[in-house]
Amino acid sequence: MAKTLAAWALRPAQADDYPRAKKAWEKSYLKITWPSDSTWKLWAQSKRDQISSFETRDAFLESIFQDEASFQAAYAESGLEFNLPIERYTLPAESLSEMDDWYDQTDSEGKYVHWSKLVAKLQDLFRMVDAGIILHIEDSPYTSFTPLYSWAYERYRSLEEGYDEWFASF
Repeated sequence: MAKTLAAWALRPAQADDYPRAKKAWEKSYLKITWPSDSTWKLWAQSKRDQISSFETRDAFLESIFQDEASFQAAYAESGLEFNLPIERYTLPAESLSEMDDWYDQTDSEGKYVHWSKLVAKLQDLFRMVDAGIILHIEDSPYTSFTPLYSWAYERYRSLEEGYDEWFASF
């Protein structure tokens, strides 16, 4: 099952992107657009002797990612379009300020008015790191869950209080 990243967090793959494309595919972050016609099927049939056998799209993709030459051939000739996560992203100060405002806004009962927006934004940030994007927040780079998780809990203390199972829903 493909994991979702915002369209702006993806870029078109190039023929020499095999290592990054394979990693994104293995983690389900590679967006593949299949041609509306049978171009890929015809191409695949013509390559049966060079690419291991396949019966399904999943098996076909496995054969494409078995080695760099197979990926480059598919990239150039199959009609498939590959989009992979961008290399890095800096969270704009305005977005961080907006997240802080969402956290600060509570109703008369003390419930967070924009909790779901904040949780959705945090989930997006965690998906970016999971996808291999180097995430910069206030000049600090995040490349793994643990430091980002610590940052989120330090900044938004109610996450720690179990206000929402936000992390489990990631």
